[in-house]
Amino acid sequence: MMFPSTAALLTLLASVAAPALGQATTAAGCPATDLKCLITTAQYSLRGSVTSNTANTTDTPAAYNATIAVSCVYSSFTTPTGAGAFAGSDILVTGFGAAKAGCAGLAANPGDEGIFFVYVANRVGQNGIPYYSVFNPCAGNITPNSTANLATMQSILSNPTYSTNVLLKGTGCALPAPTTSAVPAPAAATGSSASAAAPAPAATTSTAPLVVGAKSAGVVAEWTALVAVAAGALSIFTVAFA
Repeated sequence: MMFPSTAALLTLLASVAAPALGQATTAAGCPATDLKCLITTAQYSLRGSVTSNTANTTDTPAAYNATIAVSCVYSSFTTPTGAGAFAGSDILVTGFGAAKAGCAGLAANPGDEGIFFVYVANRVGQNGIPYYSVFNPCAGNITPNSTANLATMQSILSNPTYSTNVLLKGTGCALPAPTTSAVPAPAAATGSSASAAAPAPAATTSTAPLVVGAKSAGVVAEWTALVAVAAGALSIFTVAFA
């Protein structure tokens, strides 16, 4: 009697266990490039590198498993929140390749490093070793751990709304510092645009118009006449006492 290999048996178990444990947490509602949706829906978001896979075996030519060395477990968005105790360990993840009809599949080649979204695919007893399955099996390629993607991760995990979902377990959890954009000073306006851009003068409580026209000229004329009269009086006074 022939017994299936370990790889084939794990793939079979994943197909049986997934509906019970992971069907409600698949990425059916998340586009492959919607990082926020994937992070805030997956059971685990982690960073790791593929150390090996079973893609070239005769057991699973279309769908295969991969071993991933996990350097960080960023978060868990399930109820209850997962512990992420596998940070720093190698985990077995099923569901790579053409594991699901009608989608591009998800490649996991040895040496690939990036952000993975997974969920626990089997029930284990105490001290048992779980294996996992990919949360986004139709993504085509794994999500690269680029600066932009890590900045998105940082933005989400720093949101107080998700504080209970943050794990950040492992040695490879460094995320970019939050960026703040300075508000540029308004450019100085010139010419006609300066007049248009100039702020309106502050309102005054007085309703009387400012006197800047003929009345000012009249005041000057009155002062001129007074000076002339004073000069004439001074002349008479001088003559009288000469």
